[in-house]
Amino acid sequence: MAHTVGFASAGSVVYFGTGNTTRKFHNIEKNPNVAFTVDEDGSDVMNITGIQMEGKASFVTDEAELGQIFQLMLEKFPFMAELPKNPDNVIIKVEPTKAFFIDCAVEFGFRYEVDF
Repeated sequence: MAHTVGFASAGSVVYFGTGNTTRKFHNIEKNPNVAFTVDEDGSDVMNITGIQMEGKASFVTDEAELGQIFQLMLEKFPFMAELPKNPDNVIIKVEPTKAFFIDCAVEFGFRYEVDF
């Protein structure tokens, strides 16, 4: 299952929010193994760069960590300061286990792997 998410990151760790009744939440609850991709693609496919990540997802419950994550989110998405708090929302933390860095400028389909 693939979902588009707004995310913030600290180093290689990625954070995003979702509701506790969403399919995404229930899928992660059943299986914390996740994958995602972030890329910059334009009209010239030979210059696409990006990352493909595999990792373990967990639900963040620590209040101090949630405060730090909220600050990361506000830096990227300032409008969030105006949103009302929703007790049904949760923050998901993805810690990478493997990454593939894509650089089609090297050659089409080129990628190199990094294990964490």
